[in-house]
Amino acid sequence: SSGINAEYGGQNEPSKEEVENCMQYFAQLKKYNCKAQQQCRRVRDNTRQLKKKLDSTDLILKNLQFEEIYLQREIKKCLQYKSVDEELSLIPESDYLSSLGDKKPPSDQHEHMLERLKWELEQRKAMRVDQERWEKSKVDLEGEIAGLKGYLASLPPQLEEMLGTTTQVQEYLGMKLVHRKTQAEMAAWLPPQLYNIYSQVSGYTEYLKLGSSVTLNGDLEVAKNLSSEE
Repeated sequence: SSGINAEYGGQNEPSKEEVENCMQYFAQLKKYNCKAQQQCRRVRDNTRQLKKKLDSTDLILKNLQFEEIYLQREIKKCLQYKSVDEELSLIPESDYLSSLGDKKPPSDQHEHMLERLKWELEQRKAMRVDQERWEKSKVDLEGEIAGLKGYLASLPPQLEEMLGTTTQVQEYLGMKLVHRKTQAEMAAWLPPQLYNIYSQVSGYTEYLKLGSSVTLNGDLEVAKNLSSEE
């Protein structure tokens, strides 16, 4: 009572009704304060949820931006990419299309090139097999040719020996094989003009059977040396 009296500056005590009203005001104030705290808590929770969603959305946006930069870089690489087949000398496309017959090539350009490269690979494998077979045939022929050359190289000494041993028979039969061989070797080293004259005169005398002959005389080694110096 003394405190109330002090509050009211020494006035009379408040009435019972005034006290009840004051209690009601305090109760309402407490109620409003509780509601305000609940509303603040609800707003704070909503703000926290919205901020969480915002952070998640911002993270997704940044990831999309990084992915966009990566994809743009990869697209640029693809546009600048040069395939190895561009530097290859491929079989003409007309041959590839002819090999398809009635079958239509893929409409997609990439698939079309892949099918063509597969066909190109098969053709090159077949060509490789043919190449190996021809190379083997070439080696066999070279060996055969080498054998024939060796055989031909051994013939001149044998012929020389045969001609030397049959000289008397040749003279008896009137066959001048050694003489003709010697004359042919010497004629081969004549100047072109003299060789033409020699071959024509020899041919006429032999064809007309005039009973005369053209004979070359001289040192064959000297003729060879003169020809090499020229």
